[in-house]
Amino acid sequence: MMRALVSVELNKAFKNPWFYIAALIGCSLAIVSACMSIQSHYGGGLSGREDEWLGTGASGAFASWILVGTGDLFVSGAFFYILPLLVLIPYCWSLQTEVISGALTHEYTSRTRRDVLAARYIAVFLSSGATVAIPLLINLATLMCFLPASIPEVSSNIYMGMREEEIWTRLFYTWPALYVAVNVVYDFILAGIWGGFALSLSTVIENRVALLVGSYVAALAIDFVNNYLFFILNVNGFTFSLLHLFHAGQASFRSAGPMLAIPLLMALASAYLLHRFARKDLL
Repeated sequence: MMRALVSVELNKAFKNPWFYIAALIGCSLAIVSACMSIQSHYGGGLSGREDEWLGTGASGAFASWILVGTGDLFVSGAFFYILPLLVLIPYCWSLQTEVISGALTHEYTSRTRRDVLAARYIAVFLSSGATVAIPLLINLATLMCFLPASIPEVSSNIYMGMREEEIWTRLFYTWPALYVAVNVVYDFILAGIWGGFALSLSTVIENRVALLVGSYVAALAIDFVNNYLFFILNVNGFTFSLLHLFHAGQASFRSAGPMLAIPLLMALASAYLLHRFARKDLL
C-alpha cells in the first residue's frame, strides 16, 4: 500500500508543469554555460590569447563543468545563485495546497497520516534532487561533445581556482569522472533535503508565495552572513551557506563538517515539523 502511495505522489511530482518549468530553466542555464565554455576553449582559451597554449586540462570538459565553473563564471554563478529557489518550485508547496483544497483530509481517511506525509516527503526529495542533477549532467554531456575529457592538471590550477582546502580536490585531479559522480550525488541529496525542509515549513507558513520567497531570501541572508562574518571577525572560517555547498566555487571552499551538519540539521527539523503536523487536526 505504501508503494502505491509513493507511486501516486511521484506521478504528481514529476508530471506537474512546475517541475518541467524548473527543469527547463536549469537545463537552459546549463546549456548556455556549456556553450560559453566551449567558445572560450576555441576562442583562445582562458588567457584570451590564440598564441598561448594552456593544455587540454585547464579548459577540458571536466575543468569547464558548471560546478567547477572554469570556462564560464557568469552563467554558472547565476545557475547556483538561483538554485536554492529552483529546487523548491516543483513540489514543495503541494502540502499546503492540498490542505486548502481539502484533498489531504480525504487522503487521511484511507491512509495513515504517517504514510501520507512520508510519501509526500519522498516525492519532494526526489523531484528537488532531479531538478539539480539533470542540469549538471546535461552540462557535462554537452561539454564532452565538443571538448576533450582530459584529466585536469595541477599545474593549470591558476586558471581553475580549485583550492587545496576544497573537499575532493585530489579526486578532481586523479579521477575527475568519479569527482563528477560524487558531487552530483551530494547535490541531489542536498537539494532533496532542502526541498523536504521547505515542505515541512509549509506546515507553518500557509502562504505558498511566502514559503518559496521566504525560504530563498533566508538562504540569501545566510549566504551574506557567511561571506562577511569571518571577514569581519578576521578569522579563518568555513562555508555553511547553502548557495556555496552546492558547488566548489572560486572564492570559497567546502569542508566535510558543514557539508554533513547542514543537511542533517535540516532533515531533523523537517522530521520534527512533519511529526507535529501529523498530530494536527485539519478539520
